[in-house]
Amino acid sequence: MQTIELARLAEVVGGEQSTTGVSIPGASVQASQSDYAKCVDNVVSQTAQQYPSTRGWNPFGTDGNAGPRATATLQNMRNVCGLPPR
Repeated sequence: MQTIELARLAEVVGGEQSTTGVSIPGASVQASQSDYAKCVDNVVSQTAQQYPSTRGWNPFGTDGNAGPRATATLQNMRNVCGLPPR
């Protein structure tokens, strides 16, 4: 068994939230997202680049990469992000 410091434990995926904000004179906006959600968003984005849509401009066309992209996304989420926090 390995002991983890509390400061390092906060870095575990799903253990904390990331907050980003934009401020201009007279207004400000902040958005919070869990580290797990951020990891999932990154995996979805990277997998979409790896298996881009083949549908093109036609909304009624078929996307030949939809199945492989979905399979790779789920596998990568399990490998990179782990299970969702409870």
